[in-house]
Amino acid sequence: MAWNSALIWGEKTVLLSNAIDDVLWMANALVTNGQYRQAEELLVNPKYAKQVRASHNGRYLACVVAMRLGRAEAALDLLNTSTMHSTNNDMAQTPTAKRPAKAESPVTLFTDQSTTSPSVNTNVTEASIPLDPRAWMLYMQGACVIQLSNVGATDETPSIKRMQLQFQGAGSDRLMGMDAIVARIWTQALHVDARCWEAWTGLREYGLLTEIEETELVRAVDWTSCSGGSNVVAGFFRDYCLATQTSISQTSEDLSTVDATHRLLTAFPQLVHDPSLRTIQAARLLAHGHARSVLSYTMQVLEHRRVPDPSATSIHITALTMLRAKEALFRIAHELAEEFGLSAVKRAEI
Repeated sequence: MAWNSALIWGEKTVLLSNAIDDVLWMANALVTNGQYRQAEELLVNPKYAKQVRASHNGRYLACVVAMRLGRAEAALDLLNTSTMHSTNNDMAQTPTAKRPAKAESPVTLFTDQSTTSPSVNTNVTEASIPLDPRAWMLYMQGACVIQLSNVGATDETPSIKRMQLQFQGAGSDRLMGMDAIVARIWTQALHVDARCWEAWTGLREYGLLTEIEETELVRAVDWTSCSGGSNVVAGFFRDYCLATQTSISQTSEDLSTVDATHRLLTAFPQLVHDPSLRTIQAARLLAHGHARSVLSYTMQVLEHRRVPDPSATSIHITALTMLRAKEALFRIAHELAEEFGLSAVKRAEI
């Protein structure tokens, strides 16, 4: 009810002010509420359409609406080459800065010191700047290509051929066709602004980067320039990106992801209760055979969750099995049985 009231009064505000900021706020509220056709009607209204297209936020919202309505071609039309290289005042300018110096000494691995007080200024908001609009508009272009491929587009589709010409360049030999195009677009988005989390997530979820390729990309992009020149802020974003890598290899060239997670938890102890970070870290430690270190991570996740976390629980049980901790395994088996019960088949067997 409260949300409906906001939309009703928002509509009146737009009528009274005719200001583009109010129009975009209203369109964003409609999109958030799943009212895509109403949002489209507002954005294409002749009174506002020209201002919408002149604004990066407006074009972004129009693209979201078009894609939600299954119109990827229309979305691509809004994201043409001239849009991507615009230099008007609506475009956020990214300051330049030197890359952070390499750490003098490596962080000790596998030692959980996440409750240690940080010895550096860890205010990650002090030098933050808005995300460069070019980055998330590049992300949208990649998302459009994926939507087109899902509805039967091929490499010969005119819009896809235009994208191939627009985004030529070296890429992974593993990828072909539209996968290669999307990987290049989203990688370019990250070179524009490394904080574009949608691009990182897309590359991971669609398997467009190997673990080694992703680690190399994290090292290659310029975190400092998109973090207001602050090494602390840049370090936070870079380490979080490394720490949340979900691909796990037992033959990794190094343990940079484990190192980054430890560094992040040490510098920012508030994240010690983030179950996702701790579970991913536990999975990496397990993959590298450090079963005993795994338990310090999984136990804290399970202690803070009333209902057992499936991922953390399975990792915890695997580590206990590797350590041949029979009593602990027996105890956790009883706890799980009490929580979830036993199947009719198991009850009959007992």
